[in-house]
Amino acid sequence: MLKATAVVALVGFLSGWPLTAHGEDASREKCTCDVEHGLVQQHGAVVNNATACWSTVDVQRQWCQITVQALEGGSQHEAIISELIKADDPASLVALIQKLAAGSTSGNEQSEVTEAKTELPAVIKSFDKLAVTCIDGFLKPSENKGDRTNIHEDAFDCSVGRETGWLRLSYKVGEVQFVFMIAPHA
Repeated sequence: MLKATAVVALVGFLSGWPLTAHGEDASREKCTCDVEHGLVQQHGAVVNNATACWSTVDVQRQWCQITVQALEGGSQHEAIISELIKADDPASLVALIQKLAAGSTSGNEQSEVTEAKTELPAVIKSFDKLAVTCIDGFLKPSENKGDRTNIHEDAFDCSVGRETGWLRLSYKVGEVQFVFMIAPHA
């Protein structure tokens, strides 16, 4: 059996098949921004000790800003999770996400980002029901993380990481992408 596995791995390597034992880079599911996705994260940034954050990405300039909203070991992460649990209808969830997004970027952005930020509340509202569905999938315990909700529609993406269980809510306004990322609750 071991010889057969070694032969398959060698053939896969020589033929160019991508062989990964653990799937995609799990760090991409966490507090990060990377405008060019590839096998190795070469662009953007990552915050290793964060459990909740917002990433603002200007795709045209390959620029990103990450605002940490909760750090490992702090109580803010569980407070955000608790608010997500309480916001079980579209209107209250939209209000919560808009509140979290309001503090997500500083006033130092380029004009494109500033303009996009003014349109963000309306974009968040337009995908309210999809966000409720995805966040519900994030909050409900599941043996198989691969069964969790993944939604990709127009200017909205929502996924729960298969490797880490992190929630990623993404809203796109023009060339600017606003992404909320949060670790699963303990």
